Amino acid sequence: MEKETANQENANVSNNKNMKMFDKDTILFILAVFATLIITVYFRTPLLKYQGFYEPDGFYHYAVIKAAIKNHFVIPEYLNLSGWPAHTYISEPHGFYWVTLFPYLILHSIDSSISAYTVMRLVPILFGIFDVLGAWLLARHISKNRLFGLLVMLFVALSMGDAARTSALIYRGDGFVTIFLILSLLFFVKVLKEDNQRKRLIYAFLSGFLLSGGNFVWNGAPFATATYVFAFMVVLLYGFVFYKKKIVDRGSYLLFGAFVWYIFVNIYKYLHFFISQTFTGRYFIVLLALMTLGWYLAVYFLNNISKYYKLVGTPLRRLGFAAAFIAVAAIFIDVALPTFVYQIFIGNGFITNGNNFAITIEELQPPNPGFLFASFGAFLFSTPMSIILYISSYYLHKTLFWIIMLISFAPYLFMQLENDENIKSARAYIKFGPNEMMLTVISYYATTAYLQIHAVRFNSLLSVPLAILSAYTIYWLIIYFKERRQIYLYAGYGIIIAFLLYTAIVDYLSSNVLTQADNINPQFLSALSWIKNNTPSNSIFLTLWPDGSPIEGWADRISVTDSVGSQNATKADAFARWLYNSSPDGQFLLSNINGKPNYLLVRYSWLTETLGIFEEANLSLSEASLYGYEDFVHLNEQLNKTTDVFTFIGSNVADRTIILNNNGQQNIASYLIFSNGTVSPVTYIAFYNEYNGSFAIVKQTAYNVTNGGMMLIVYSSIPNPSEAINITGAFFFASGLANSNMIKLLYFCNNNECLWDNNVARLDLVYMNSDTKIYKIIYNSTLANTTK
Repeated sequence: MEKETANQENANVSNNKNMKMFDKDTILFILAVFATLIITVYFRTPLLKYQGFYEPDGFYHYAVIKAAIKNHFVIPEYLNLSGWPAHTYISEPHGFYWVTLFPYLILHSIDSSISAYTVMRLVPILFGIFDVLGAWLLARHISKNRLFGLLVMLFVALSMGDAARTSALIYRGDGFVTIFLILSLLFFVKVLKEDNQRKRLIYAFLSGFLLSGGNFVWNGAPFATATYVFAFMVVLLYGFVFYKKKIVDRGSYLLFGAFVWYIFVNIYKYLHFFISQTFTGRYFIVLLALMTLGWYLAVYFLNNISKYYKLVGTPLRRLGFAAAFIAVAAIFIDVALPTFVYQIFIGNGFITNGNNFAITIEELQPPNPGFLFASFGAFLFSTPMSIILYISSYYLHKTLFWIIMLISFAPYLFMQLENDENIKSARAYIKFGPNEMMLTVISYYATTAYLQIHAVRFNSLLSVPLAILSAYTIYWLIIYFKERRQIYLYAGYGIIIAFLLYTAIVDYLSSNVLTQADNINPQFLSALSWIKNNTPSNSIFLTLWPDGSPIEGWADRISVTDSVGSQNATKADAFARWLYNSSPDGQFLLSNINGKPNYLLVRYSWLTETLGIFEEANLSLSEASLYGYEDFVHLNEQLNKTTDVFTFIGSNVADRTIILNNNGQQNIASYLIFSNGTVSPVTYIAFYNEYNGSFAIVKQTAYNVTNGGMMLIVYSSIPNPSEAINITGAFFFASGLANSNMIKLLYFCNNNECLWDNNVARLDLVYMNSDTKIYKIIYNSTLANTTK
């Protein structure tokens, strides 16, 4: 009878759960989750209107993926299309490519029409969805309230920072790593909360293993390891100072998780799945030993607190002891292992390596307020830490930033919640009582904020902890003020709706004006398609490094340099110096750097990259003024029978070019006009027909003293109804740039005449459009086949 009663009670409980699963609130919640996922996908698809990939790196990775498919799904050690004449080692972790290869392998077996190209373009969106769901899983350990969970998901879905790495066409490791860290931290917290010893061991193993997954997909994953280590230190410190023996005791499982991570990453290294990364070497054992020593001392002193009362008998004394231990450990590491410290904070992707490329690559620059607002919008003002982050972008003193940032963590240690899934029964109050999950999320935020303040590229990593803490702030405030008056609840709802609508509008406007980076455009891709269809398959191309990757990935041709495998000083600096050299220097083509390439590809967009190329070439900054240029954006034409006056207006200066027509003779004068009214005559006036590549250069005689520069007027022979003369562009080049190989190759070299001229090789123009010129390099037949 008792057994039947128990069975009946169990059945009733089961029925109640089933009824709850399908009640009105649950259905609405499920619909809201689906709507959030649709929003996630919507804001990550605008780039699909373009061909190819978002940036040059994507084309390189596409070439690797195609090579792996041809190699029976084994990623080759070298990419044969990259880094001629010495092919470059594939430096990305293998998991970075398996995030495409694995779904392609499955989908292609189901439908052979599905290509790796399609999968690769779409797979980042999948990781955007993972970020949204993963953030919700973390948030569930702070509060199980459905409104709070939905806010977290919506904030990640609407984060342009997250979308910057998880949108279609954007193929980057920092877009794939977040879900692995989220799951690792999830099991990190489960270790601390779980009473069953066997489950704790499993959770610790999973935490370490998933953490290693971050290294498997991205070279920059040392930040994830740093987050795990920092979270361990924060939680252990909390447990020690506030006498939480259970938390301190379970720290041994977290140490086991860190050891599991170390074992797996070294297995990956041994199997050549990735090159060595920060933290994965032998020095990590020293760090792990210090972490273990700190844990042991915490356990020992808590178990013997009465014996060492004068040392650790009160929370303040324990805090002082812990601070002293951390200081001694930090000094020891800094003195005994300086190389390790350098690697942690500067080397191998954790922040950046301080070389010329780091100086000029935009994504490695510190963020400014405009960038932060574009990435996170109104979320910047929904947490104290985010406000500090935003303000610090005006004043980048890192020490002050961290002092204020650490203080701004304090409110989250007092903002307590008591609630279930129903917001009506929720209660918010102020009381000091941090929990493991909140401390872990704060640690997550601290690490990613540290990265963000150093470089713009880390905005995606910050987006998830920022979303969780922003949602917590707003949700807590609504509940807190609801208890005073019910109207505050409705006002809170209104604020949330306005907040989300504003963010959605900003995101809509931002996402729909996105364009591909590095001037990737249909004209350039058309030129690459021409290469694929009209050049031998073993052709070797010389070009600027960002354009080498599309040559490899889109045209399937060999490139001397590219944006991933061979963007290094040995190759890129030499090419940049050659571009700025005023001598043709044909021997450069024969050097060991280039290995006698067959084709040269040049692009007009290189002008916009002049400063970056100049710095990366290690040219003296004292010569920078010789390589400046002005791009004129406005034109005023005044024409009559005898005189043509063209006034070009730029951002810093104007130019007036006058053509006098007298009895069939033309006299041309041109001079710059500065804001103070002074003028500076240019030395040369050049005309370039962008339709067929013809050009003419005139040295003016109207002025005896000139500035040595050149005024280039670009026109088209195709009439323009709105202009008497169809002038499509105008530039002033300083003397160094005017005489450089780059300007000669872009404007003063065609099938009839080429100012780039020597006895080593000649250039035959084989293709041109409004974006690209392609030259076939014809070497002197008497030239030796050896390279110097």
